[in-house]
Amino acid sequence: MPSQAARAAVITTGDELLRGFVADANTRTIARDLRADGIELQRAQTCADDQPAIEAAIRATDEELVVLTGGLGPTHDDRTAAAVAAALDLPLERDPEVVRVVEGRIRDLAAGRGTDPGPLMVGVEKQATLPAGAVALEPAGTAPGFIVEAGGRLNVVLPGPPGEMVHAWRQVRAHPAYRALAGRAAGHVEQVLRTWDIPEARVAGLLEQLGHEDGEGCRVTLCAREGELEVSIRGADARLVEERTDGLARLLGDHVFARDEQPVAARVGRMLAERGLVAGCVESVTGGRVASLMAAVPGASRWFGAGIIAYRTPAKHDLLGIDGALLARHGAVSAECAAALSAAMVATGTVDVAVSVVGYAGPADQHDRHPVGTVFVAVHGPGGRHDVLRRWIPGERAAVQERAAVAALHVLRRHLDGC
Repeated sequence: MPSQAARAAVITTGDELLRGFVADANTRTIARDLRADGIELQRAQTCADDQPAIEAAIRATDEELVVLTGGLGPTHDDRTAAAVAAALDLPLERDPEVVRVVEGRIRDLAAGRGTDPGPLMVGVEKQATLPAGAVALEPAGTAPGFIVEAGGRLNVVLPGPPGEMVHAWRQVRAHPAYRALAGRAAGHVEQVLRTWDIPEARVAGLLEQLGHEDGEGCRVTLCAREGELEVSIRGADARLVEERTDGLARLLGDHVFARDEQPVAARVGRMLAERGLVAGCVESVTGGRVASLMAAVPGASRWFGAGIIAYRTPAKHDLLGIDGALLARHGAVSAECAAALSAAMVATGTVDVAVSVVGYAGPADQHDRHPVGTVFVAVHGPGGRHDVLRRWIPGERAAVQERAAVAALHVLRRHLDGC
């Protein structure tokens, strides 16, 4: 039996995170990479810029890997290095090599801006003072992260700005001590089933049908996001993981759309490219989100032709010629309107296939025809073939818009499956 996977904790610091000024992108990035490296993330927490709080968080961990982000700058509220030293009972020491590196970074940055580096040098000594035995990482900015092996674990401290964090984290993942922890997962395997249009409770029922029980040999996790459901099957028993994955995939049928991490927009793009088709979209409720997801895929210019945001009802008539009588009879949020919009987009001759999405995102339920959260998606393709989907999506406005955009891409994907 392979050895148990190493365990990790992530501690992010910063008042700006706790006050909602900045979203925590770092934990997501680190968690994704830990998963890829076979290291189990056991906990994640956020602390204020308060040294006793950071110290307490570090002392409370018993994982083999502790990753901290933030609080490595030159100002008075950057307290992470001091907190790490105190929590690990290590003295703080000035590192002359780090002084040299940070001064060089400041000079480079100042030269790029055409400013005097002098005023920025005041924080160099603070940023170059690290816990004894720490190995400094090459900084992307002026804050050097560091690694220190102490307290029976590997302690990794990274700068808070996401771009700087990624640069330092890449160095950590290549470090021998980190590689040793990742190597403990040798023999552990993971497979993923990504599904759409099926509730978690239904998948849980299918797992019961298979007689599944979580254990070291095989563990199943369900993760719902933006209307999709990701099923992770992982463990030390490769045969059992494969059996469970294949059995569940068989029961899920067409609800499974992928067995990898590729986003649905990229999958749609590949399908379009394979068929030599160019797609477009007409959006109301999603306000351009569908187009944004498609355009974000590298190489999208090969298969994404155009997007139109026809938000108010008159725009649907003025931009795409939707019959006013149809709008009056069925309403702007209807299967008929969605179908007319996608057909009109194809009729422009700009694209071969088009997806449209209309709906009510709220917040107030002010409509007689349908409740807030009602969404209609329509696809019109070559030869006049079309598909229409109606969905009720619960949640706040932003959640309805995001899930509606993802639904639009899935309806387009299913349409292309039939082409």
